[in-house]
Amino acid sequence: MTIRQSFVSTAPARGIPGDSASRNPEVYAVGNPVAWGGPVTVGRFVWLRGTAGSGAPLVGATAGRSGGVPLGIVSRSLTHPADDLAMTSDPEAALCVPEGTSVRVLVNGDVFALSQTAATVSQAVFAHTDGSGLSTADPGTPVEGAVETGWRVSVGGNAGDVIVISNWGWV
Repeated sequence: MTIRQSFVSTAPARGIPGDSASRNPEVYAVGNPVAWGGPVTVGRFVWLRGTAGSGAPLVGATAGRSGGVPLGIVSRSLTHPADDLAMTSDPEAALCVPEGTSVRVLVNGDVFALSQTAATVSQAVFAHTDGSGLSTADPGTPVEGAVETGWRVSVGGNAGDVIVISNWGWV
């Protein structure tokens, strides 16, 4: 099946999940993290899952038994050839980094992300521990199946929109 464009917008795109949303400084996890336990999705949170024999951090799309706050967000980088990415008839598969591949993990910065809930400025960002994405809610509000990340909404939107989240002075 061939994927064909089905919609043309006259407005510029806000951004792609995992892309840098500003020229503010960005901080990435050290040690060349590697996707482990399956592919990881660009623009979603990952958790530290262990260390490889080489000393590289292993990151996974789910919290696993350890739970806790995620390490950071998988940054979109054009370092993987298209044939290395999970190219299928699913257009979102192009944003998956295969297991065993190095991953840029943003730990501080401003980034575009896809929100599963309506988002307003200054809301807290919650990472779903099953790896299914992120939601927003007021800080301190429990969100079932998710953990508060320390990131905040800088530019809001409707459920399903690309928003901007930050942990650098988010207002």
